Amino acid sequence: MEKQQITDNEIVRHKKNAIKCLNNLFETFINSSNPKHKKKANLIAYWIEAYSTYLIKEERFDYSSIPKFKRGDVILINFGFNIGSEHGGLHYAIVLDNDNKQSSPVITVIPLSSGDQESVHDRDVFLGNELYDKLKNKYNKLITDTEVELPNAAALEVYAKEISKLKTGSIALMEQITTVSKMRIYKPKTSSDLLHGIKFSNDVMDKINERLKELYVYSKKG
Repeated sequence: MEKQQITDNEIVRHKKNAIKCLNNLFETFINSSNPKHKKKANLIAYWIEAYSTYLIKEERFDYSSIPKFKRGDVILINFGFNIGSEHGGLHYAIVLDNDNKQSSPVITVIPLSSGDQESVHDRDVFLGNELYDKLKNKYNKLITDTEVELPNAAALEVYAKEISKLKTGSIALMEQITTVSKMRIYKPKTSSDLLHGIKFSNDVMDKINERLKELYVYSKKG
């Protein structure tokens, strides 16, 4: 049986209902006395703007323009606005693909969070200060190398703030493994980005491999 094609009138009706629901949600959150609701309203608005941009660019996006990444590489991703405990926002992540093809439209990652050993969930992996140390060393080299053209002062300040957040350590959120479009990759996109060439050591990736096996590969007996 041939599927009936949706009409323009139906699409317009669905659009109006969606906008009405979204507007009611914004009004509820904005008028709330709870600061968390106001923050959530702002984040939703930010994500809708970003998501709309992704959809507009989707059909003509050149995925080969994104650098080729391998397992252990660190990238900064816009995970968007998600539900419940799903990871969202702009966060670092570890590439899981052994050898992600440059032409591939997607990439599989483990999101990262900042925190110390005491704040690690029993199913996650504490990665220590390796990411902080590597970014800090690269930043220091950048500002002392006279042969390298420095980014502007504003960019340097952003770099410094990003790095300082990682000082307590990094945590791999093992239950949040996800495959995302490469359109969501914020950095690195060029060799001049601070994140370019930053990757975790084999020792760290071995720790992640072992936890992946425990959580998703081997079944517990008994």
